[in-house]
Amino acid sequence: MIEKLVKIYSNKIVLKVEKFDYNKYYYFYTNNETDDIFGIEKTISENEYQLIKSSYMEKKIYNNNNFLQTIYEYLFENKSYPFKNKKTKILLIESEYNEFKELLLSFYKEVEVIKIDNLYVAFCFESYNNDVSDFVSTLSDDLGISFKLHEGMNISNKVQGNVVRKYIGIVKKFLVKNEELYTDISSVLLNADDNLSKEYALIINNCLLEPILIDSFVKDIVLTYFKNDLNVSKTAKELYINRNSLLNKFEQIYKETGFNLQKFSHACAIYLLIIYKGNYK
Repeated sequence: MIEKLVKIYSNKIVLKVEKFDYNKYYYFYTNNETDDIFGIEKTISENEYQLIKSSYMEKKIYNNNNFLQTIYEYLFENKSYPFKNKKTKILLIESEYNEFKELLLSFYKEVEVIKIDNLYVAFCFESYNNDVSDFVSTLSDDLGISFKLHEGMNISNKVQGNVVRKYIGIVKKFLVKNEELYTDISSVLLNADDNLSKEYALIINNCLLEPILIDSFVKDIVLTYFKNDLNVSKTAKELYINRNSLLNKFEQIYKETGFNLQKFSHACAIYLLIIYKGNYK
């Protein structure tokens, strides 16, 4: 179809763009397989613009910082995973205060923050093992700042950006209805309405559970753990492993997913996801 556009807009179209002039041109990706971009002069009509937009993905400038721009493109244009770390923790923060990156760096070695509408999305790397819920106390009690924080899931470099964007949208809807200052990965599943909870469960199932359940022992651990009323020693004994080995497995699950099996709400959430897994498809 690009050939047709060249015929129609021969004097108004620029192919294989490398330098951008957003005052003069609209920009679009030529196809989904390459990063080739073409530009169309903004002198075309609104109807023509909308018609082209319906066939090609538009490239936009979301942020003047080149790296933050790649994060937006990952989320909104399904471009490649932008981080050097294979895994990142997502925090969602609803607040008028925007100077919290330095505070987050006391919890994580690296933090990148973008804004989507009224929601700040923080991508955090290499936790110092501090409880991020303490961040809530710092802002609300010490600084008197009004906000909500959602400690979200861990995503890997295999998760597509449009899935992460959908996850963010679901949590955003949940935060509108929920008054708690701090929520985490289990909160939406356990407290949202049925439709929202099911949407959320589908994403968690596909992004987090499917990869770890390749190891069938993980499922055995969760089911046995619940069967023994979340008693670590009894669970280890029934699974014929020592207690420390079981705790190491808990830690591995936490690093992969963000679910801490030693938290009751997290254990309930992952148990329900496994039990009702067939309903989340």
